[in-house]
Amino acid sequence: MNLAFVFPGQGSQKPGMGRDLYEKYPAAKKVFDNADFRLGFSLSRTIFDGTEEELKKTSITQVAILTVEIAILEILKEKNIVPQVCAGHSLGEYAALIASGAITFESALPVVWKRALFMEEAGLKIQSGMLAVIGLEKKKVEDICRVTSSKGIIDIANFNCPGQIVLSGELKALDEAGKLAKESGAKMCKLLPVSGAFHSRLMDEASLRLSEEIKNLKIKSPRISFIANFTGDYLQDPDEIRQSLIKQVNNPVRWTDVMQRILDKGVDGVLEVGPGKVLSGLWRRFDKNRCQVLTCNSGL
Repeated sequence: MNLAFVFPGQGSQKPGMGRDLYEKYPAAKKVFDNADFRLGFSLSRTIFDGTEEELKKTSITQVAILTVEIAILEILKEKNIVPQVCAGHSLGEYAALIASGAITFESALPVVWKRALFMEEAGLKIQSGMLAVIGLEKKKVEDICRVTSSKGIIDIANFNCPGQIVLSGELKALDEAGKLAKESGAKMCKLLPVSGAFHSRLMDEASLRLSEEIKNLKIKSPRISFIANFTGDYLQDPDEIRQSLIKQVNNPVRWTDVMQRILDKGVDGVLEVGPGKVLSGLWRRFDKNRCQVLTCNSGL
């Protein structure tokens, strides 16, 4: 089967994720132990035994999800399950680059930790958040953003799939946007449990700070095809990948475009490599017939 690997981002975490893999597979245990060593604290203990609130803290969430995803990836490698194309949603893009051979887990982990800290700190500076809007077309959501921008900064953060778009910005603007969206026929508007306005202009400072950290990250041309969030298209050049990672923090995730590129690749199946089923759900809304959708969060 020709497979695409897709890696979820923040929001897919849950307490205890990956514990069974840690106990069953030496390759997975090695990844968790490596993360503990390189971060200088027991991330695995927080993942396995910490509370939901501890795990929801951005500075923990991002390195935790990355670690679980790479633990699963190492098990898949042992089983000779390899992809033809890789992509990741937001944070998941780092795992996708590791899977593609462009970067290593050891070099990516400290960068992701700094990324998380910078985003968390930016989120604390102003009352902000993210709002999922379900059931409206892209043009209508863009119009709502323009109208509500008088209330504060508001941007489109995620083009997740047709009919599901996430807004990001100041809470006053998001509140107004939610009201207008419902008046315009949205099926649902829901504030997401995140600590800031990710993928918006309110992350400009975080993006700038990340650019300093990421300039020394060693990036090679991917051996396996890689699709970027920022462009929604394939990237091969290491410098372009680096710039895409920087710009991704304060620009929208073009996941609908990413899924279309995967579909155009002619794959038979899409495997969600990580905790949860968020990306699997988006894919089923996007493509109901052509690809088999698989998950492997704890059933390996």
